[in-house]
Amino acid sequence: MSENHPIWDVHDMHRTARLNIKYYCRKLNYIDNWDKSIDIASAITTPAAVAGLTFWQEGYGKLIWAIIGALTSMLSIAKLFLKLSDKIRKMEEIIGDYRRIEHDLYLINVEAKEKNVYDDALKHRFKNVLEDLKKVKEKLPQDALDKKLRDKCNEEVIQELPASHYFVPLE
Repeated sequence: MSENHPIWDVHDMHRTARLNIKYYCRKLNYIDNWDKSIDIASAITTPAAVAGLTFWQEGYGKLIWAIIGALTSMLSIAKLFLKLSDKIRKMEEIIGDYRRIEHDLYLINVEAKEKNVYDDALKHRFKNVLEDLKKVKEKLPQDALDKKLRDKCNEEVIQELPASHYFVPLE
């Protein structure tokens, strides 16, 4: 298996796409959990029926209810400033783009395997994928990279897609 064969660019990009899918899915899950937690906290503390219970009307209960209400209000306001819904939408779009790229790269590999050659037509398709990748990179959030999460995702990708997983033509 020649490690200098140009098809390795396709394979490496395929692994990178898979890595980015895993990474941004985990980031999306984290943001989505925060969004849902704020919604649940707001829903639980809003109903007048809960506030009407005797416990919440006297002594410590009244104080606790006031604190809970204030915290929930602050969370709701923070949610507006954090724009979690916008972040979720953008993250879903990025993940979808990376999934399309991963699929396109997979198809290039399958076709190379069927033809037993990485020809000019496949190289042209790979260049088109690279152009698509440029557009995706422009959409990426500017927040700091979570290196620990990225490394964990990378280890998973290496386990899922070892070098032996890929086809290399004997040109």
